[in-house]
Amino acid sequence: MNVVVTFDRDPEERAVLEAELANRCRLTFLPDLPRSARATSLSEAEVLLVWRWRAEIEPHELPLLKHVRFVQLLWAGVDQMPFDQLPPGAVLSGNVGAYAGPIAEHAMGMALALAKSLEPATKLQMQEGGAEAGVPPVPQDEPRPKL
Repeated sequence: MNVVVTFDRDPEERAVLEAELANRCRLTFLPDLPRSARATSLSEAEVLLVWRWRAEIEPHELPLLKHVRFVQLLWAGVDQMPFDQLPPGAVLSGNVGAYAGPIAEHAMGMALALAKSLEPATKLQMQEGGAEAGVPPVPQDEPRPKL
C-alpha cells in the first residue's frame, strides 16, 4: 500500500508516523519531494494523510489521485473539505472527537464564568485597587485562608 503524507511534520511526529507505518506500507512525505516527483507520488497514492486539502493538493494534481481509496483528514471536522475534489469512490475520514476534551473544558469554563459573572466582577476588582494582581487587596485585619 502506498501512503502519502501531504503536510510537513516536526521530527518527533514524523518519527511516530515512520515507526508505525514504514514497515507496513510505502510511506512518502510529499513536502520532501522535488516538484518533479510529486506527480509520480500522487499518481501512485492509495491513502492520503491530509492536514489542509486546499493548501496541500494543487488543482492540477487532482486528476492524479485516481488510485486513492482512503483520505484521512487530521482536523476534527470535514466541513472545510471540498467534496467535489475527493477522488471517486474514496472513503473520507475526519479526526472527529480529537479535541473533545479541551473543547468541553473550555465550554465548562465559559459557562462557569458566565454563571459567576466573572467578567464584571474582575472589572470591578480592577477599579477598586486590585489592578496589579487582578484582585482587591485583602484587609490587614482579615485572616487569610489556610491552604
